[in-house]
Amino acid sequence: RSCDFENVPGVPLVYWLAGAALSAFASFGRVGDVAELKAGISTGDNTRFQRFWFEVSKSSIRFAQTDSGAGPWVPCNSGGSFRRWYGNNDIVMLWDQDGREIAEHPSSALRNLDYMGRPGLTYSKVSSGAFAARLREAGFNFDDTGRSIFGADVNTETRLLGFLNSAVAHHYLTALAPTLSFTSAEIGNVP
Repeated sequence: RSCDFENVPGVPLVYWLAGAALSAFASFGRVGDVAELKAGISTGDNTRFQRFWFEVSKSSIRFAQTDSGAGPWVPCNSGGSFRRWYGNNDIVMLWDQDGREIAEHPSSALRNLDYMGRPGLTYSKVSSGAFAARLREAGFNFDDTGRSIFGADVNTETRLLGFLNSAVAHHYLTALAPTLSFTSAEIGNVP
């Protein structure tokens, strides 16, 4: 029935979704109801403002956001290859004086700064295959390609991590994000 498709956010043409999968959009809450999904910083010049952790000295990396006496680089979730559960913690971001140089760059966008350094989940915005969520440790910034998800508590985040890496979530994401670009909207609309 065509009215069943009206419950799917954005009303994509998902003729292959079975009745039970379609009814889930009307019957259940969505990921966005139990978690906040956030886009991160766009530096405007990743070549200048981001490095692999091994390209800078360890003493110049600040592993805690509150450690103002340490170096100018902080760990950063920045997308990366397909990896579920944990990983892709390879990037550091220049964050001297709370990102002053990035903020002054004409092409930058500093988003969701209150969430920087908080633990949660992360995922790559663009994928060449399936979606994969990963644990996000405290002390990390995140950029626009390493989006983040924040639950009310660690139990909610643990359940979300398991669900988002499941075949069920993959089934819904193939309907909501057929282009393999996973924005906060698509992830937030998974029932």
